[in-house]
Amino acid sequence: MKNITPIFAGAYTTLVLDRGLQSIHVPDGSKIQGDEFAAVIISSNWMQRGWTLEEGSLSSSCMFQMMDKPYEIAGSLHNSLPKPEEMPSPLMRASMKARLQLPKFLQKALADDVKALPQDPRSWRVSRYTKMLRVSQFVWTWNSLLERSTTKPLDGPIILANLLDFNAFGLKSIPPKERLRALIDSCDEIPFSLLYNVNLSMSTPEASAVSWIPGNVAGSHLVAGVALRRITPSQKNAQAKFFIDLSDSDPSSLLALRFPPYSFPEHPENFKILVPPGRNSNTVREFIIERHPSQTDHRVPADRRELRESNSGRSSKGTCFILDLAVGSASRRGFSGKGVIFSIDSIHPKRLVLKYGAPLTFWTQGQWQYSKDSALLPSMPQVNAERISRRQQLVLK
Repeated sequence: MKNITPIFAGAYTTLVLDRGLQSIHVPDGSKIQGDEFAAVIISSNWMQRGWTLEEGSLSSSCMFQMMDKPYEIAGSLHNSLPKPEEMPSPLMRASMKARLQLPKFLQKALADDVKALPQDPRSWRVSRYTKMLRVSQFVWTWNSLLERSTTKPLDGPIILANLLDFNAFGLKSIPPKERLRALIDSCDEIPFSLLYNVNLSMSTPEASAVSWIPGNVAGSHLVAGVALRRITPSQKNAQAKFFIDLSDSDPSSLLALRFPPYSFPEHPENFKILVPPGRNSNTVREFIIERHPSQTDHRVPADRRELRESNSGRSSKGTCFILDLAVGSASRRGFSGKGVIFSIDSIHPKRLVLKYGAPLTFWTQGQWQYSKDSALLPSMPQVNAERISRRQQLVLK
């Protein structure tokens, strides 16, 4: 366990011996084309297990023992297919384009874009690109583990740590339900979409100083986009803090909104908000907010009033919403996206300190009417929002 990462990362080639793949036999293996090879690997049990993710993504290349001989993955995937434009009909051209996507899908599943970095002789460039890909690597690993099974339910943080180049062996001495929190505390930046997760089964029931950190790799898929960046604590062993980096996002795709104290009903599940025009728009936008349960809804807090205000949006200092328009679905009926509710813990001239409340989904009226109960619209409370300046630092408590 202690050396699993350097062993696979230092390997020139990893030979995969999977019983299911080894049992495959065809009359002439040399005629297998790239998409067929990719389909066999993607559908194998080897692709469904969590620990084999390290075999495929850490080593420089993989060879699969199948059809009585080893197949090197790069060469097998490039076993040529006819070009789509050579096909005689539109349907056959569309089919060939779909077949060409399978090798690309397998390459992405094995992190081939990250493997290419160490081949660059300029070490400063490798270091720079590795840092730039850190959030994407976190997202890719998290989402890959959601599709795979692990030997033990709480092995996910160990595998995640290995693939992010952390000392996973040190996590073994930490209680299993605290491992993911310890790992996240050590990250310089993490995807903000971690806070959109609405799966309660992943939560730890114990009270936590950082309620948005899950107990295991589970729940919803993440997306790379807005990042949470770590603030180095001034004291040793102090709890790491993160701030929402608004400067790293498109102003038109991320809305940071502020609401006055006690703007909402005591138990708001669905309500409307009005967003004032932005710098490049003269239109007031209306969204319907659907608040999801938070893991803190199921805790027994020391201060019940404080927790109730944090989760509901009723706060003596106000409330903050982050709405991510880059995450969601759009159609001719409208748009839906994801976001987070925070209560404002303290206000400073250039900084707001936020306390996590709950994940949310927001809808345009047309999308709500199509997907939800339109009869609720007339009775929904409506609240006016104000935009938060992008120069304002938003710190998570």
